Amino acid sequence: MSEEYISADKLYKILHYSKRKTKYLLDNGIIPCVDTGKKTWRYQVKMSDVEYYLKHKRAFLLPAGMFNSKTNKIEIHYEPADIERLLEVLFTRLEDYPDALTVAQAADASFFSEKAICDAITKGLLHAENVLRMRYIPKHKLMVYTRNRIKHGRLPLCKPQMELLNKIMGDRINAENNTKNGRKNDDKISGRSGCRRRHKNTKPMQNESE
Repeated sequence: MSEEYISADKLYKILHYSKRKTKYLLDNGIIPCVDTGKKTWRYQVKMSDVEYYLKHKRAFLLPAGMFNSKTNKIEIHYEPADIERLLEVLFTRLEDYPDALTVAQAADASFFSEKAICDAITKGLLHAENVLRMRYIPKHKLMVYTRNRIKHGRLPLCKPQMELLNKIMGDRINAENNTKNGRKNDDKISGRSGCRRRHKNTKPMQNESE
């Protein structure tokens, strides 16, 4: 079954967002797309990616007031430990890559889109060296950029990073629930055994008249 694609014009109508906000989501890889570079139907977006975004859009954090005049704070759904764990996983992936990475390698290792990596280089947020018409990114520079972007919330996360972060958060919540349930069971067992011990050690009352 072939995948259904839609244009950016149809996307912003589905999301009920402004064209500016929709373009931001596409340019930064929050909603994956194919950028054809053409003037008409420039962005081609999979409906499955749109459905994923709609299901998890509360988790894709955007700076308050970025596209409107509202200043209400956005609720954060993740613990700092979840973010640190995400960075740990990404940095572990980087260990298998060379000290200088191409744009494609940097995108594959960090889960950023290649377009997001190129934009970061152009804006001066990520350092790269030009060697024989190829751009190479030092590994430690990519690690600094990744930490700044994810931990300090300079930009929202891309879809693959959000999927990984959601899994990390789910694993943490499950572990916490299992721990709580285990403690409850231990309390019940110790409570019952304590009653038995008290009952066993209790001496029968003697009649005062004896």
